[in-house]
Parts: sequence; structure tokens; C-alpha cells
Amino acid sequence: MKDLQKIYCFAHQQIENSKNKHSKRKAMRNLLLISLLLSTGLRISELCNLKLDNINLENRTIQILGKGKKERLLYIGNDETLSLLEDYIAHHCSHSSYLFTGVKNDDHLKEQSVRLILKNISHSLQLKKHITPHMFRHSFATMLLDNGVDIRQIQHLLGHSNINVTQIYTHVSQSKQVEILSEHNPLNQITPLLRT
Repeated sequence: MKDLQKIYCFAHQQIENSKNKHSKRKAMRNLLLISLLLSTGLRISELCNLKLDNINLENRTIQILGKGKKERLLYIGNDETLSLLEDYIAHHCSHSSYLFTGVKNDDHLKEQSVRLILKNISHSLQLKKHITPHMFRHSFATMLLDNGVDIRQIQHLLGHSNINVTQIYTHVSQSKQVEILSEHNPLNQITPLLRT
């Protein structure tokens, strides 16, 4: 997760470091890509195929057409992501029906382009680990589970039809395991009974 935090912070700094309109637009796009991946758990294909018609800023929702043509509605719960999305749409989305455009402004950004963006940021940060878009999705699910969100809710947010797939994503982290076994250990509830 620390590498993903570094990537997010780096993308944030790139906006401030932008020297011209083009580099600022690129930096905003990169930060928005990363913010959406981390705050919604979208698949890379869902992110790249997002159309402006699928976004309702007033209701803070994104309509996703997932695997198997299954639809789901995701709420944008992070205010900074929503603000960035509003700003990006207002200033950079007049030539296409897609939120993120490719080289030709009438087509969507390709998955390989997102992978390259993350690779370039990782290289700039000299990260040893190979960072993929899927890692953001995995971290999204793991962090929700660590914060006590029910696995069925996580399943719905990720668009999984089978709970077994969700369980792969949501291994209990070591720190959460320490917390659970320290604070909620069943023996801790029994031991006080011996003292009475």
C-alpha cells in the first residue's frame, strides 16, 4: 500500500509542478485515473471505457458496465476525487463521449496506456515493485475489509458474481490480524471469568 500512496502523492505533486496547459491536463488525468482506481476499485477495463453519460456528478455516482455486461452503480465517496472529476470534465472533456481519451480524442484511453502511466510514475519514484492497475483494486478491497466492511458489500462494489472471487482479494492483512487477535481474542473474554 505504501507504494500506491507514493504514486498518489507523486501524481498530486505533478499538477503543482506543471509548467504548461498540456502538462497540467496530463497530470490531472493521471491523478484522476489513480484516484478513481483507488477510491472505487474499478477494473482497468471499466475505467478506460467510462463514458461521460455514465457519470452523474450531482448524485456522485458512476454507472459501470462490468464483466458479463452486468451493471452496477458506484458512489464517489471521496470529496477530492469528486472535485477532481468535476474539474476534469469541465475543462478537458469536450471532444469525446469518453472520460479518458486516447491519442485520437474520439476514442477511449487504452489499458496499455494506463499501465504505461503507472510504469513511468513508478520509474520516477524508483520503486522496486512492478505496479499494476489491479493492485489498486486489490488494495481497495483489502482496506475495506480491514476497516470492517462486510465481504458481501465488497463483492457488490467489485462487481463479483461469486463471493469466492472476492475472498481472494480480501486476505486479512497482518496488521489487521494482530489487531483482531489482540483486541477480540475469545480467550480474553473467558479469562476474566476465571478471576471471579
